[in-house]
Amino acid sequence: MLGQTKTLEHLARADFLINQAISKNITIDPSQVSPELEPAIFLMLNYYEDLCAWHAEGVIDGPMLKHLRGGLIKKTFDLCKPYIDDYRAKQGRDEIYLKLEQFTKTLSP
Repeated sequence: MLGQTKTLEHLARADFLINQAISKNITIDPSQVSPELEPAIFLMLNYYEDLCAWHAEGVIDGPMLKHLRGGLIKKTFDLCKPYIDDYRAKQGRDEIYLKLEQFTKTLSP
C-alpha cells in the first residue's frame, strides 16, 4: 500500500510539472531538460503509453479515455515530441511511445 501511495505522489508531481510546461507553452528541448523535469517526462510518457496500449488492446474504453485525458495526452505528446524523437534515435527504437503517438493521431488537433 505504501508503495502505491509513493507512486501516486510521483505521478501527481510529474503531472503537475508537465502541466506547468503545457500552460507556459514550452516545447521540451532534449538538450535543455532540467534534472527535475526529466523523471517527470519519463513517468508521464510511460503512464500515457500504458493507457494508450490498454486502449489499443480494448482494456480501456476509447471514448472515455479521450474524454477524461485525451487533451492532456495530446498536449503532453506534442510538448515532448522533440524529446521523444531524440530518445528514439538514441535508443535506436522507433517503437518507443508508438501507442501513445498512434492514439494522439485519433484526437482532434
